Amino acid sequence: MNGVSKLTLSEDISVITFNHLSADPTGLAKILNQFAQAQINIDMISQTAPNSGTISLSLTVFAQDLLKALSLCNRLKDTVPGLRPLVSSGNCKLQLYGDEMRTMHGVAAKAIDTIASSGAEIYLITTSEVDISVLVARDKAFEAVTALEKAFQVSCESTF
Repeated sequence: MNGVSKLTLSEDISVITFNHLSADPTGLAKILNQFAQAQINIDMISQTAPNSGTISLSLTVFAQDLLKALSLCNRLKDTVPGLRPLVSSGNCKLQLYGDEMRTMHGVAAKAIDTIASSGAEIYLITTSEVDISVLVARDKAFEAVTALEKAFQVSCESTF
């Protein structure tokens, strides 16, 4: 086996990034709780390691929630000092799943190498024991999917 049993593509994903946030986890919790209270589904979350007391936080939302998320960000500026969202829309999430990933080395390396070789720029990566999610721009997503299908001998399922 090759570590991947399922490949999916989700379209119309927006990424919101906050740079220079306090590394204090209560601030992060405050932001995430506000998204939850606004009933905005966050899919991917990526936080950098603290550096000089600050972090960068990126999270993804579905396109239909972007306006609501931006409105929330404007309200959060009053309570989270220095909050300045950077937004990128029109992205796609490629998700590779496989139970074998728990014990197999090199699956992420092969996936990232394959995506890079397809010409797609990678904006965000999140992983778990059995999942690798990669955010790429829509204009190169189908090339990346085709390359991943070939590399892992799996057919892609579109979720949108």
